[in-house]
Amino acid sequence: MRTKIYSLSLLLACCITAMAIVPQKRAAVKSLRSEQSIMLPNIKAATAITPLSKTEEGVIYVEDFEDAENTWTLIQTPGAGEDAYGIYVAENPKSNTGSIPAASGTMYLVADYDPDEAVNVWAISKSVELTAGTTYWVSAFFIATDAYGNDDFTITMGTSNTTAAQTTVLIDNSGANFQAYDEWTLLKKTFTVPTTGTYYFGFNHNVPKDQFFAAMDLFRITTVEPQIPAPKITGNTMALHNGAWSATADVATLYLPTDSAELAINVDATFATEYDWTITGAQAAYEDSTNVMLVTFPETVDAIVSVKAASTQGDTTAVWLYKGFVKAPAGTTDLLMNFNPDEVANSIGFNVSKKYKMSYAEGYNHLDQNEEASISAFNIGVYESYFEDYADSIITFRVLGSKAGEGAGGEPILIPDDTKELGRKTMTYTEFLGTGTYVEAPGKFINVTFDKPVNVTGQYFITIDLVQPDTLTCSLENNYIQLYCLDRGNGNALPTSYWRPYSVYLSWNDEDAWTSEGEYYRLLYYQAFGVDYTIARSLAIYPVVTYGPYVGVNNVKANNTLSIYPTPAKDMLYVENMDANATVAIMDVMGRTVANYNAASVAAGINVKDLSAGIYVISVRDAAGTHTSKFVKE
Repeated sequence: MRTKIYSLSLLLACCITAMAIVPQKRAAVKSLRSEQSIMLPNIKAATAITPLSKTEEGVIYVEDFEDAENTWTLIQTPGAGEDAYGIYVAENPKSNTGSIPAASGTMYLVADYDPDEAVNVWAISKSVELTAGTTYWVSAFFIATDAYGNDDFTITMGTSNTTAAQTTVLIDNSGANFQAYDEWTLLKKTFTVPTTGTYYFGFNHNVPKDQFFAAMDLFRITTVEPQIPAPKITGNTMALHNGAWSATADVATLYLPTDSAELAINVDATFATEYDWTITGAQAAYEDSTNVMLVTFPETVDAIVSVKAASTQGDTTAVWLYKGFVKAPAGTTDLLMNFNPDEVANSIGFNVSKKYKMSYAEGYNHLDQNEEASISAFNIGVYESYFEDYADSIITFRVLGSKAGEGAGGEPILIPDDTKELGRKTMTYTEFLGTGTYVEAPGKFINVTFDKPVNVTGQYFITIDLVQPDTLTCSLENNYIQLYCLDRGNGNALPTSYWRPYSVYLSWNDEDAWTSEGEYYRLLYYQAFGVDYTIARSLAIYPVVTYGPYVGVNNVKANNTLSIYPTPAKDMLYVENMDANATVAIMDVMGRTVANYNAASVAAGINVKDLSAGIYVISVRDAAGTHTSKFVKE
């Protein structure tokens, strides 16, 4: 299924070919439901605008395009090829890519543009019985985005469902009459018919190649003048600045490194002109009457955020619940993500090359500079993959620390640091993807488990090194892997630089080091086309994080000979290389001693099965002094 989003797709091959792009283009998006069936988390359903019922007084005909089979006849551009973009019914994607929420329900009619040829598409309605001498209103909500007048469309009427019969123009938004509408705009006009009988209505989009699209929703024929509906809130688009989301919690749960972390909320609403925010349990970062709000969490709180969207036609209020942890409780294990619970992934493709080394990294900054945690595994979303013979080719997953870098506006940011490798997992492609040469779209989520937990603190990066030249055994014709990602773009009211801490970073080869993906394409497109365009992207990588003291072996003596493991401990805890006369004590976090041992009695391990789950301190006293360390009891 094709998705017409003109973001910057990432393609790495023997050479990088630039594509023409117009950054102001707001592309329509086809239904992605089948492609997102495996995504975490689930998409929330939009709140529909209830259209006028066909049984209401004055209503003759209503079409809001919610019927998946589509009651209108769609006529594509004559002679268009199979891959040409034409006219279709789109479904709301829940994504911040410049796509359109429907004016009514969740679906709408799109007459798309095509990059290769002129477009002349039609949609023709079902038959409508009309009476001579009666004054009717024809109305619909429209979007046409090109301010230069290339998105011509007309609403026509005829006596049959053929394009040749559509000779009466009712609404003319073409040529000298063209106007651009970048939000749903109600257009309406009165008309009469010469004779009583059956009529058909047409929607025609006729533009040169590679122009813009036009969309229509809630088409109506009435004998009363149609009005703009009262506002409806259909959802929100959220972004977490300097934090991570829980992928498992029922309530939107945020892990935050500091009290300066911010939650950005962009309300998706139809036909609202005013917004009134109310926040309890957290704090508004600034007063604002628009659909955007920044929220800070000064402590561990349950926050309630509500907004009232209003217009002269009425108002509606939505309420959202959030749980925020400025410092997560030690021992907490969760599956984290940089997506918010409502964001929907697209896919990006990487072509493997014998010339370039390809790596990329996804950053996580939910820990403060001194907070300890460990990563035992992570899940990565693979959309599609094809290799002719990849069985022994190597893919490497690494966890890296961070170093100072510079963002799009010169602001200080953190980027991956190859000199601070905290852990790695190396696999063949067969081990990673399984047998066969093809992973079909919409792909799957794959779990990667480290051989032992990787200890992290502060901001860290999970990096993926694709097939490297020295292990590449497949040809270049069919070598690619596509991953789930989110293209957030720069059209949102939220500053692009806010996305930087968890955007993807690229390394084209060993010498180029790391550069932000947005900065790479910003430079590429500026040099090629004079277009200053930055896009921020997050990948679908979900680390399994345990907060609290480092797990694994804890070296507690200066000479590193004494070791205590494992942590977390379930049944047994082991202390190795103690002096023969050492004594051992276990204390709870309040400092109370819960058990005492001597070296001989714990030579075969300490049974901690009966200890309550939580954090404990183990103290080993010998001739050299007292050595203490923490461990977690599961």
